Amino acid sequence: MKGFLFAVSLVLLAGGAHAQESDSDFRTRRNAVTISASLFAYGSDPAYGTECSYARFFCPYVGVSGGLSFQHWLDDVTPSTDASSRSGISYHLKDDDSKLELIQLVVGPVLRTPDISFGRSERLHLFYQCEPGLLVNFLANESFIYARTYEDGRHLLEETQRARNRDGQTTAWRVRSSVMLGTGLGLFAIGYTLSNQDPYTGRRHVFFDDMQLKSDMPTRRFTHEFFVSATYSF
Repeated sequence: MKGFLFAVSLVLLAGGAHAQESDSDFRTRRNAVTISASLFAYGSDPAYGTECSYARFFCPYVGVSGGLSFQHWLDDVTPSTDASSRSGISYHLKDDDSKLELIQLVVGPVLRTPDISFGRSERLHLFYQCEPGLLVNFLANESFIYARTYEDGRHLLEETQRARNRDGQTTAWRVRSSVMLGTGLGLFAIGYTLSNQDPYTGRRHVFFDDMQLKSDMPTRRFTHEFFVSATYSF
């Protein structure tokens, strides 16, 4: 978070310094690079993440963007704790320390409203930005170890089997809305995103001995995101 705040300061300072040297600002530039820091909620399950994106504007109000989103979910939600083989032998999930981390490709249009200028020499500009987009999930190849113990003569032995995830939600939609404050070539934003992303999609499709495990993971209609971002236009 300290690194993000430092990046925000650099963007705004650079944008303000450039504005003093030139009459151009973000409204006359067609390229923009954005970095954002986010907090997510899927029901009561939290996550944090970051996103880096590039946008190309065809006019001051319409553009297209693409980027990568990284998410780290804090609740270690796992598949069923019990599994059975085709022969009916029962296994139990061993202690699992894997963390749910997601990577997504994000593409979509960028829409801006005309800005309201204020402040000294009207160098501050306030406007609204909307980004409907498509999320493409890079599903992680996760695996979980299930074990059973049994006696072999005088010895207590352990047998393990590995379960892996297959399939899952590969695409989702999202709508990102933000209030933007610009000065020179720098922009700062605070906003909210609504999407139908299922962060547990990979772990809902875990197979043990070629049979899909039952899942008690919570199902929600939407994932919510609150974010702050810094943008540099060029």
